[in-house]
Amino acid sequence: MRIPAAACGVVGLKPTHGLLPGHGVMPMSRSLDCFGPIGRTAEDVALMMYYLTSAGSGVDARYSRCLEDDVRGLRIGIPENYYYEDIDPTIESLMEKSLLRLEQLGCKLVKVKVPGHKELTSLSYIVLGSESAAYHAARFAWHEASYGHQTRALFIPAAAYVQARQLRSLHFKRFMNDVMKQCDVLHAPVFRRATPTLVETDLRDTLASTKMITDLSHCTRLTNYLGLPALSLPCGFCPSGLPVGFQLIGKPFTEPTLLCLAYGHEKVSGIRNLIAGAANIF
Repeated sequence: MRIPAAACGVVGLKPTHGLLPGHGVMPMSRSLDCFGPIGRTAEDVALMMYYLTSAGSGVDARYSRCLEDDVRGLRIGIPENYYYEDIDPTIESLMEKSLLRLEQLGCKLVKVKVPGHKELTSLSYIVLGSESAAYHAARFAWHEASYGHQTRALFIPAAAYVQARQLRSLHFKRFMNDVMKQCDVLHAPVFRRATPTLVETDLRDTLASTKMITDLSHCTRLTNYLGLPALSLPCGFCPSGLPVGFQLIGKPFTEPTLLCLAYGHEKVSGIRNLIAGAANIF
């Protein structure tokens, strides 16, 4: 949800893992897959969540009133490592502006360090690769030629997969204690580079394609593995005119807080009018 939303200048919410059912959706990685709404604004996404969280006796009322919650005093964590490594200066500047807008809403900015990020990234790849290969095994046997080089290269020992699954709860507790105890919401870019065009991402079955995908998903991998909710929203444009997004990462089941912050950011930034204007061009 976050990557397509950031690339298109809209709002995308990845809910807490398991909050929304995945019935009828083709899986990629059963223990990592997460489903959520994408909309033009935070208000649109909140409305969709209001109905998507329906559970027999009614709907989750948090999403009908969360946008007007008071965000003053909320601690916004700024990661000092991993997320901002080798970031494009233009993107970094837009990230700083988005933080200033959140501060304008009354939020407090605090710096935090992300522990074990290299191991978390590796474990995420192991789980994703193993479960994707397992799901596609039968079809792969009959249609190998229809799979790209990257997919055919997924050979991961079973022991590594089991260990990656077992370590998830340990890393979750560590992340919650070392990062999310210091802040209420973590702020980060979605892409560290300017939003790529379709031509720039059409690299076929090459090593450059693998590197491109790895780089594009750099800032979303950790929360996928840990199952935390995260929301992407636009904050400006890169020199090419394509939109740039940042993400807000929360504690489990704090989607209303993320939507409230996004709604406030939209109001103080005026980004909704800019996005609407850009859409009218096309």
